[in-house]
Amino acid sequence: MLEFLDRIVAKFSPDLGIDFGCSELGVVECGKNSWREPSRLTYDIRHDKVTAVGAKSKLMEGRTSRNECVVRPIQRGCVCDYTGTLELLRFVLGRASQMGIWGPRVMLAVPVDVSEVEERVLADLCRFAGARDIYMVPALLASALGAGLNVTGSKACMVLNMGAEITQAAVLCMGGIVAAASIPLGGLDLDKQIADYCRARHGLVVGLRSAEFLKITGGCARTDKGGEEWDIKGRDLKTGFPRRLKLTAAQIVKVLAPKLEQVAQLIQRVLQNTPPGFAGDIVESGLTLCGGSSQLKELDHYLSEMTGVFCQVAENPATCTLKGLEQMYYDPRIMKTIMAGGLRLNSYVGVAGGI
Repeated sequence: MLEFLDRIVAKFSPDLGIDFGCSELGVVECGKNSWREPSRLTYDIRHDKVTAVGAKSKLMEGRTSRNECVVRPIQRGCVCDYTGTLELLRFVLGRASQMGIWGPRVMLAVPVDVSEVEERVLADLCRFAGARDIYMVPALLASALGAGLNVTGSKACMVLNMGAEITQAAVLCMGGIVAAASIPLGGLDLDKQIADYCRARHGLVVGLRSAEFLKITGGCARTDKGGEEWDIKGRDLKTGFPRRLKLTAAQIVKVLAPKLEQVAQLIQRVLQNTPPGFAGDIVESGLTLCGGSSQLKELDHYLSEMTGVFCQVAENPATCTLKGLEQMYYDPRIMKTIMAGGLRLNSYVGVAGGI
């Protein structure tokens, strides 16, 4: 009887999948559309209230008055501002085309090493934001599903998700996680590495947006073409005047190398913690790269050389996690297999109290 009533309620409320990222929240409304909302809030300091959320707040970053400040309530996959995260989730859930009478079901993709306390915090936030049911799955599992990997089969597969602020890797088999690890490093750290290099070696102060643009256009994990050059603009540290700097491909590769070595070490650590019985499966299937930052040129070839494991970038890597969340809603058998495999899939139906 309860299952029948639940199916009736589900027809009048949407199913949402939320990629609980750092720089942005990825949202998919099953059967309709998907979008990304920047994790930004603008506070009015004098009146202690939120004046802008999401994309509007990101446009104000670096352009606010003395009485306003832009904050990021979610950093490195963790909730840093309880009230700010609640406002952000309310805004995201409110964007759904049909909130329904009872509120939507929400499935959150969270970091693989999230603690039970952090899960409970997120569950409370989603409940207060208007969610009816809350489910939580590791983001790596959703990424693997969205990339087309068979995570419920008897053969192991390996996936790496490189986001804006956190990089995670795991070996999956039979709907469970065999071994996993993460490091607080992502695309924003690569941008900062470029900006720090320009300031320290060339006396040029550049913004993170300019550094990101250079990373996208000229960034590369490895290259044999040292003669290519790209421009980056900023302010001269000594004179204070605007100045243009030319960087070669070889220089950019050298700048990014220390951070990318940490990603290779993460993969090696996961492989070392994987039972030897799964080694043959990993050699056969290789490593699949997901996440927006995995689109760095030649990253797959670089990691293959460093780890000895064949690496490939998934199709549309930035949307793999959202695709995986949507698949879980459409195919309940996947969810049952995952639960039978011992993977922690927490359902917070009825959670309403605080910690």
